[in-house]
Amino acid sequence: MKHVYRARGYFTVPDGTKVSPFLNATDAMQMDVPWGALGEMSVASGIIDPGRSSWIHVHPAVAQITYVISGILTVWMKGVNDSKPYSLKLTPGNAAISAPGELFQLANNTKRRAAVLYIVSPSYVFEMVGKKVIHDDSILVARAWRELSACKYDVPALKVSKYEAVARRAESKRRLACRKGCPPAPLAAAKVRALRKKANYLAPDKSEIRLLAEGQEGGLAHCVLPAGKVSIPVRHRTVEELWYVVEGTGKVWRARGKQSRVDSVKAGDSITIPVGVSFQFKAGEAGALKILIATIPRWPGPQEAVPSKGRWLPTG
Repeated sequence: MKHVYRARGYFTVPDGTKVSPFLNATDAMQMDVPWGALGEMSVASGIIDPGRSSWIHVHPAVAQITYVISGILTVWMKGVNDSKPYSLKLTPGNAAISAPGELFQLANNTKRRAAVLYIVSPSYVFEMVGKKVIHDDSILVARAWRELSACKYDVPALKVSKYEAVARRAESKRRLACRKGCPPAPLAAAKVRALRKKANYLAPDKSEIRLLAEGQEGGLAHCVLPAGKVSIPVRHRTVEELWYVVEGTGKVWRARGKQSRVDSVKAGDSITIPVGVSFQFKAGEAGALKILIATIPRWPGPQEAVPSKGRWLPTG
């Protein structure tokens, strides 16, 4: 993109510090940052004035790197398994990581302003409608640690489950995507996809593949290995597969490093083909082995599967 991005429009956020969220594709106000342009990351610039401490807060669903550009910053943190908070002193060029669910506070105990970068993964989600905050990935917990210690850290903000936080964040992202001109595909495009009589193509392992429904995050396919046939051994570089045997019998070999196993499968069985695992399968003599395969994420193409050493001599 032929564009120079710079910090702009600093404003005071609820935790009491100043932030400019200048590189965030999920921010509906940043129309010059296309949706999805930064993948699962966002960058914001922050200012902590002399003598200022933020609220103690927690990010239930995202991790944050706080990188100091200038000044000196003290970061107070407490993880779930820590008995009490601890501090980290950051000088220019230093950074600290706060994991999802960790309590943390930024404190500038000096007489000089501190400038920082906040790098958040996945990207920070903040949604407002009018003057009302609908969603914020940051939850304020307390102004001071003594408040938390007095109640033994039993506060409502810390009772939000990781699942609930992720689910609320996903709902907010869908709304923000629509506001940035990236709505979901219309339901009119979600047509029924019937099983073809003829295969769409032969997979790299030489089994017959018939494509079924595909979604944004994964795809479904019907795989057939004819009776008595043995596939070519391969491994997948980026996708995981979930198999469900709909018809026939056979054997599946899987290996990773020095680990390997052979499993007999029949109709009604399901197995996983993890990323990076070498695998090979063969159909019984009585009939074709037919498998329903879910691929996560979506199948990127034949370059995904690379040759591997196998257990049996392939017939394809």
